[in-house]
Amino acid sequence: MSKPITAPQTPSKSSPSLLLNRNTSTLTMSLNQPLYTSPILHNSLTNETKFKEVVEVIVNPKRVEGYLSINTLTGHVYLQFQSIIQSEITGGTPQKKKSPLYYFNFCIEDTPSYSIAKRLIETEVRFHPGRQLNIQLYPIIFKRDSFISFCDTLKSINVIMNDGFIRTEKKRIPYEVDVGKYISQLQYDEQLIKRNSWIKQIRADCTEKITQETRWDKMNQTNVRKALFYRGTNEECRCDIWKKCLGYSFEEEKYSKLTKQVALTMDIQINQNKKLSILWKQIEKDIVRTHITTACSKNWNLSKKEIESIVKRLLKCWTLYNFDGGYQQGMSDILIGLMEYSKLEYETFGLFIKVMEMMSSVYLRNEKTDIYMSPIIKVIDPDFHGYLKMVGISYSFMYKWIILLFRRDFPHSACVRLWDAIFAYPENKLYFFIAASLLVQHKEIIMKYRFELDDISIFFQEMENKFDDNIYIDADIAVSSFRVNASDKEQLLVFS
Repeated sequence: MSKPITAPQTPSKSSPSLLLNRNTSTLTMSLNQPLYTSPILHNSLTNETKFKEVVEVIVNPKRVEGYLSINTLTGHVYLQFQSIIQSEITGGTPQKKKSPLYYFNFCIEDTPSYSIAKRLIETEVRFHPGRQLNIQLYPIIFKRDSFISFCDTLKSINVIMNDGFIRTEKKRIPYEVDVGKYISQLQYDEQLIKRNSWIKQIRADCTEKITQETRWDKMNQTNVRKALFYRGTNEECRCDIWKKCLGYSFEEEKYSKLTKQVALTMDIQINQNKKLSILWKQIEKDIVRTHITTACSKNWNLSKKEIESIVKRLLKCWTLYNFDGGYQQGMSDILIGLMEYSKLEYETFGLFIKVMEMMSSVYLRNEKTDIYMSPIIKVIDPDFHGYLKMVGISYSFMYKWIILLFRRDFPHSACVRLWDAIFAYPENKLYFFIAASLLVQHKEIIMKYRFELDDISIFFQEMENKFDDNIYIDADIAVSSFRVNASDKEQLLVFS
């Protein structure tokens, strides 16, 4: 009988019994908890109120009087309105009247446009959101010259309102996050409960780790794939199970012919073929920069120079095998990862072919990351997608994650488990969904401090080797959601 996945130890003493087994985690925070209890930015700016005036807002069919203020928070500008609580006289004593409290607070960058109606002694302004907001924005009535004062205040802090459009001219250096403090303040419970519910739903807790005794056949391969995804495999079985899941079918004889062709290629032939000349020169340069891991050297029992020679030969064979696809930076890192478990050169090459086929949209078609990531984020988190689209943040910072299959972003043991999950179901293109889940997992800090592209890039660089090593479970949930909710066009784009 299979053993259930054991519970993790989290900082909370009151945590419910959970299925996941992990030592540390960087999980999204519980929505009923304060976002952060102490500052996490090294270079956060002074927060202050720049403007405060009595205005009215139109709450059909009446007008409500209150205070409108302009506040700066970490270099961004927020508008806040709070209605004035009216009092009435009862028996000669002022009493608080039980009237509804009207309140809103939003970043002006979320409203890139506005409309205005000027009357004799007042000005009505309506702010138009650039994305879906979870608050009601009421039309604001400014009395006499208070709107001019309002605009002048905004201009003094680099926010320009002109001809119906709002433009911000920010001048600041990228944020520096105290990652240790950030991680320590994250909340665990909500994310863990979601994961555990999913594990029970798909019965992943009934699977067992793959061993030499695990049987692979048409009847059992579904269970084996699920076991590789959620339980992993013994080290000595990893190469064989990867081959089965990826559909490996390469013959040693084919590789032998390719190596002979590489060896017989003369300099004059290379020089006359401009593309091949460029590719092989780039391979020579990149091999020197490729990190040869201890695990790879130990598995092959060879020196660094000898490993480099094999990788160089493998890549040159690849350029002849798939001349149109050619060579790109990152391929050598993928090869090293495969060589940590494969002990035969032709076998490594066959595995590499299957990985390149799986990642053809990244390596062979060389298309922009946004083409794939934008529809995925749109489906799994529409509000966050709306925010990223409105502020114009591209997904280019994810390119390194994907092209290297996260080899530089997770410790070795965690990364190889991601590879288990990715290779278990190659048709799912799980690497896209792992990248999406990593981003969504940290959306609160991105949106709270309104990170720009430089901020996000620096933040995720600081998070390297500190990411949540169970992120593949969130990615699995995201794949399921995408397959159910994405349009046919979106699915064809991502999964083709």
